[in-house]
Amino acid sequence: RGQSVGSERGLWHNLPDEAARHLTEAGPVEQLPPRYRAIVARYVLDLSQVIHEAARVLKPGGHLVLVMGDTSIRGVYVRNSAIARSAAAAAGLRLKATRTRDILAHRRYLPPPSGQQRGIQRRIGTETILTFRKSA
Repeated sequence: RGQSVGSERGLWHNLPDEAARHLTEAGPVEQLPPRYRAIVARYVLDLSQVIHEAARVLKPGGHLVLVMGDTSIRGVYVRNSAIARSAAAAAGLRLKATRTRDILAHRRYLPPPSGQQRGIQRRIGTETILTFRKSA
């Protein structure tokens, strides 16, 4: 579980330069406490590696579709979709389409809806669908 993208483990050493550039797209993460900055940094590195590997194995003219949830961590808005766009551009993928939609509470698979907007609904209320294309 700790090796999964999005796990809450921090990156406590220096972020590679390319991943650090993607982090600047995330928003004002410098406002987060150190532990949460480290978690976002790990996420940026992991997501960047996943996108680069997907771009590597994608056939020319092929598409990569990502569904990203931008989030709020301790009141700081983190633009995960902007991180993905930056990483995809660095991997040579071209953005073809973007669509954002609300995540309806009754459509969530976790946690079950309780009738109140708590927890995850406040942290992630929308999802962004990004479609990229690898040049032919």
